Order: sequence, then structure tokens, then C-alpha cells
Amino acid sequence: MIPVIRTARLVLRALVEADAEAIFVARGDPEVCRYWSGPPHRDVEETRASLHGVNQGKGSTTWAITGPLGDEALGWVTLMHVRDGVDELGYLLRKQQWGHGYAREGVAAVIGHAFEALGKHRLSADIDPRNHASIRLVRQLGFVHEGLLRENWLVAGERCDSVIYGLLVQQWRASRAKAGESRIDAPPPSG
Repeated sequence: MIPVIRTARLVLRALVEADAEAIFVARGDPEVCRYWSGPPHRDVEETRASLHGVNQGKGSTTWAITGPLGDEALGWVTLMHVRDGVDELGYLLRKQQWGHGYAREGVAAVIGHAFEALGKHRLSADIDPRNHASIRLVRQLGFVHEGLLRENWLVAGERCDSVIYGLLVQQWRASRAKAGESRIDAPPPSG
């Protein structure tokens, strides 16, 4: 069971196959998928197929980022299990929602959940080095640049590099304490 996570403006709930039409708005958009690890989806059926079995115990947990009513998916945040105590973080947001701080708020809530509720030790993010907005986001959340993987992905016939960012639980807690926060950015998960 995937817990619901509430923030000041968002509800993060389990991403489900029924979210395909809302998610296709992002996954079908070439600008949104410019730095994604695969090309944009051609139609909503491709998105529906990609969501088939999501959150069915395949080593990842994906939350839909929604408004305060928990309705239409604006994007998602994923934790992908790598090994004991280590997960990789992924996220995607519809272009119409860019610039409102929703990605930062949703990702921060999932980071807090990963460290505080799930007991994770380390999170990483694999980002195309040309994706300056995503790099800025993880750096604002305390991630540290750890390295470059040259020609790591093949996307639409193009070999793309990856930059790897990492965040350790002690860094997360220290940054919260320095900011005068005793807990994560969002209230504890509920639901």
C-alpha cells in the first residue's frame, strides 16, 4: 500500500493506470520529454501501457502529483529500488505546471518520506547534463554532483550523457536542522 503524502498545496497518491490521459499530457510532449530516458509517447495508449502494472511490486514506488483534492495527475515522483537502503529518484511534471514550485514541493515530500518513513540511506538522481532546471531542483534540495556517465542513454537515436547527483540521509537531516526545521518539508504521510 502506497501512503498518501500531503504538502501545503499538493496531494501525492499512488499513480494508477487510470491516470494515463492526464500523464500523456506530459509523456506525449516533446519539450517535457526532451531530456527523458525515452522518446515522447505517440498516443495515450502507449502511456496507458507504460502505466500497466505500475506500483505492483516491481521495485519502484510512484506517486501521482495532484492538486489539493487528489484528483488529476499533474506529474509524478518515483523511488526506484537500487539495493538495500539506496533508491534512485525520478520525477516528471506537465509543462503547464512548470514554474509554480510543484516539482520541488512534491520531490521534497517524497525525499522526506524516503528518509524518515522508509529508512533509506541514500538517494540518487540521473539527469541529462543539459537539463538545467532539473539540476537546479536537486541542488536546491541538497543533492551533490557525483559524476558523469558518458553516452549513458540512447534516446531517439541520440547518445546522451548523464550526470549523477546523490543525497545522504545525514545531509538531508543536517540541511533541515540548519533551516530550523525539525522535520521534513511536508507533514507526515497520512491515508
